[in-house]
Amino acid sequence: MPLANFAPSCPKCHSKSKVVNNLTDVNSYDLVRQRKCAECGHCFYTRQKREELLDSSLRVKWGQGKEMKNVRLLPKK
Repeated sequence: MPLANFAPSCPKCHSKSKVVNNLTDVNSYDLVRQRKCAECGHCFYTRQKREELLDSSLRVKWGQGKEMKNVRLLPKK
């Protein structure tokens, strides 16, 4: 599944959810999202880990379909 289309489903009814609010965790700098189910109205939270910079001596080799599961990090030539 492409990452751009990924949205967590509701843990109660498994329907689509929407982001209601974003905040940054002051201790870890992770992004915390408050979500609300479009179907049953249940509110829940998700956490996205902060991104890390890759070493500039690495290059990214994308797999077919450019999905993250096919990414390989290779030494620069």
